[in-house]
Amino acid sequence: MYIEKFKKRLTDVLFYPKLCKYEDVIENVPQYLELLNRRSINGIDGLVIYIHVPFCNRFCFYCSYFKEPLSHYDYYARKKYFEAICKELRMYKNFEHFKTKKVKAIQFGGGTPSLVEPDFLRMVIQEIKENFNCAECELITMEGNPASLLKDEKLEAFYDIGVQRLSIGVQTFNKELRKKLLIESTVEQIYEVTEKINKIGYRDYSMDLMYNLPGEKVQQVVDDIQEMDKLGPKFIDIYSLNIFPNTKFKEVIDKGNYFKEKPSEEKNILMTASVINTFKELKYNQVMSFTYSKEETKAPPHVDYFFNGGSVLGLGPSSRSYLDGVNFRNVPDVKKYMSMIDKGEYPIDCGMLVSKEEQDRKKMVFFPLYLVQDKSELEDIQIYRSTIDRLKELGYISEDDKYLHITEEGKKWTGNIATCFFSQKEKAKHNISFLKSMKENENPYNQDAMGVSMEKRRKWKNDWDCL
Repeated sequence: MYIEKFKKRLTDVLFYPKLCKYEDVIENVPQYLELLNRRSINGIDGLVIYIHVPFCNRFCFYCSYFKEPLSHYDYYARKKYFEAICKELRMYKNFEHFKTKKVKAIQFGGGTPSLVEPDFLRMVIQEIKENFNCAECELITMEGNPASLLKDEKLEAFYDIGVQRLSIGVQTFNKELRKKLLIESTVEQIYEVTEKINKIGYRDYSMDLMYNLPGEKVQQVVDDIQEMDKLGPKFIDIYSLNIFPNTKFKEVIDKGNYFKEKPSEEKNILMTASVINTFKELKYNQVMSFTYSKEETKAPPHVDYFFNGGSVLGLGPSSRSYLDGVNFRNVPDVKKYMSMIDKGEYPIDCGMLVSKEEQDRKKMVFFPLYLVQDKSELEDIQIYRSTIDRLKELGYISEDDKYLHITEEGKKWTGNIATCFFSQKEKAKHNISFLKSMKENENPYNQDAMGVSMEKRRKWKNDWDCL
């Protein structure tokens, strides 16, 4: 493949190899999972357990993660959901793979985990501690929004059950944009929750920003970063906007009557450069392609395990598991998920066994996320030599005796660089997955109906009434 100078910026690659429900059908799930009875082959004994909590009060326009309206689930239905999570957890505990693994981190993601009762999270944490080796668990972390964290002394309650770290979705401080994007929390609540987090004594917290939002100006992105800097989170994650086809969000943007100005490729590139420069001026370390910190020089440990070879066990609908090449994704449907758990079935939607060669290639695909790659960790760097040399020629990466580095110019194009290292098989699968999702009128992210047009999501019409 001949690589030309990049002109259109691609988003970072966060999953590799890709799971596709059309290409990665598992004929016999219990037989497939028997592969977890073999001994670990990657030499890493750490395990991250991820729990997906799909409940939200409101659907932020840009979000493609699997979620359901909290209003559809009363207290007893939510309790039943977390009991199903605990049952799914017990279904995995006796596999040989987990007998040598030590839980390093527990992460609650969503959705909005901070909406639910702390006792439900306590139930899951206790179940993990009873069934897995948690002697070296470094972190329990949870995503949340300011509005829900400020209710009913939730911050104190989550701290009491052992949550040490919070990830707060902010996205932007621009009030007009927040309203148009259907973000529930107010700017005032962002300041209030930050003050309470520091007062209570959480170990650390991170905050998320987004840019290239509809109608957003470059200076607004700079203003957002500077404002967040005043709040002092340990980590700031910042992402460019993804707009998925087949979604209501894309439909509204294309119509042009709700947002005054569309996101553009030109602005994406300009804003990415501005993001990098602004953080540099504020004396931040760029610890990953999308993560900055004044205090730390490495990614948070639970993030590192996701991308750097550790095992990840995902629980709940739509969650993904990566276990020494035994990769699979759960069904993106609460009702189906709970029904399968009730029957004692593994709630798996699709999966694939990843070859040792592809697992090694994953290091090169994720190298742009980390901005550096130790060459000694690769089985055979010559496999990638022509791609490396071409990217060096274009000025996107550099090389010394021990390491590959992403250059300052390359930091603007980390998603593009990652795709250059895809195998031919994975490139083909990405294309097939996208085309089949389009044909089936699905959101390509999870190959589900998340955010898809009104006709598909008629029962949730109230969430879009403002449009």
